[in-house]
Amino acid sequence: MAAFLHAVDRTPEKLCLVFEGERYSYARFRGLAVGWAGVLRRWGLQRGDRVALFLENGPAFLAAYLGTQLAGGIVVLVNTQ
Repeated sequence: MAAFLHAVDRTPEKLCLVFEGERYSYARFRGLAVGWAGVLRRWGLQRGDRVALFLENGPAFLAAYLGTQLAGGIVVLVNTQ
């Protein structure tokens, strides 16, 4: 998480991901992750709680993963296959 936040601070407009032709900068992903973190906290997530992510590979998965960490949660991966 520290490496991601450092990249956001250093080069927010740098390309982070291209998915199905759509481009995502580090700043855009920070915004998505902050949104996930806020929702998780509103749902009552406490630091150290586990969050199972049952999402297909894509930008939503990455945003949820980062957001869970920003909120203090521990990601538990669930394979959609």
